Amino acid sequence: MRIPVDSIPRAGRTIEVGLDLAWAREAAAEALELDPTSLVGSLELGAPQRGVVTVVVRLRAEAGATCDRCGEGFSLDVDTRADLSYAPAGEAREDDEVELEDDELELGWYDDGALDLAAVLQEAIALALPSRYTCPDAEGCDDRTRALLEASRAQDAAGHPGFSVLKDLT
Repeated sequence: MRIPVDSIPRAGRTIEVGLDLAWAREAAAEALELDPTSLVGSLELGAPQRGVVTVVVRLRAEAGATCDRCGEGFSLDVDTRADLSYAPAGEAREDDEVELEDDELELGWYDDGALDLAAVLQEAIALALPSRYTCPDAEGCDDRTRALLEASRAQDAAGHPGFSVLKDLT
């Protein structure tokens, strides 16, 4: 969903998001790399100031995930509030080198005078995601991971069954 920046009123505009909106559901699924089971939130668009639009994202998303350590399934819960800013994209050519100022490092870009709300939603979710998906039950996860490692070591010690014939050759 694209919103023309010049159509944002002075008082701003709030857009509620949820699973019932196809663009929001697809954006959340792409950012999570999982199908969301729940999505509730809002995007509060501020009126542009010298072309820069601020967006306050309040969002809660849930999805079924698999722990990167022990392999067990769990419910991933992303609850975030993000303050994001977007400015109009410049007309740089592909071979141009662009020097960014410090205050531009925290800035996103919109083009053709319109802000892509799906991209805003994806950015907010991506910024809130952990680097690894792990169980909320750390102690139980540790136990399951330890058991997996011990089983793996036992299998490695026995070796591959295809090489068992070689034991008796000496």
